[in-house]
This record gives sequence, structure tokens and C-alpha cells, in this order.
Amino acid sequence: MGTSNFRDEDEDKLGILSRSLLEIFRFRETKKNDWDIKLEISYMEIYNEELRDLLDPNPKTLLIKESPKIGIHCDGLTCKEVKFDHEAFRYLEVGGSNRATSQTLMNETSSRSHAIFTV
Repeated sequence: MGTSNFRDEDEDKLGILSRSLLEIFRFRETKKNDWDIKLEISYMEIYNEELRDLLDPNPKTLLIKESPKIGIHCDGLTCKEVKFDHEAFRYLEVGGSNRATSQTLMNETSSRSHAIFTV
């Protein structure tokens, strides 16, 4: 399953998104002889009623569009193919660091947005 940075004891400390990623890669590993599974990651946030691409080093405002061929989508959203779990975790980390945050009374770096991480 790639070269995961997580040892079994570390897995107990993971949240639901990270655990879900690990399960997806474990499942793909069990099916590798029967199925060809391609995984892509995208990560965006909704902040002040705007959509921003969290994997783009120069993020721009995204627009939601509809196409008869591909349906509803975010035009210009970065999609990265991942072959190993550590790549997915890296994109999760990069996108998380690009989220809009600010200080609150309860938390020094509180998220100010809603995030959508898609596999």
C-alpha cells in the first residue's frame, strides 16, 4: 500500500478523514489484481461566499458550472492523481495549511471556512 507514514499505534490518533483515506488505499490494494482503480484528490473551501482551490499555489476564485457532458463542476479546480496514501495525506496537509483561519477567543487558528476534500 505505498509507503505510509503511519504506524499502527499512530492510526489511533487519526480523525475520520485520515482513517477514510487509509481505508480507501487498503481497499484498492486488496483489489489491485481485479480492478484498475484511479484515485484523484481535489480540495476547496467556501469562504465569504467564494470558492477557493486549496491545492493551487496561486488560488483564484472558482465558479460552479454545469455541462451536459460532465454535469455540475468547479471550473478550474485542481485535481491531483494519487497512487499512494502518503501522497493523499500530503495534499490534505497542503490544502489544510492554505485554508482561511483567524484567531478567536477559543482557538488561536480557527478555521473561517467550510472545506470540501474530494477523492
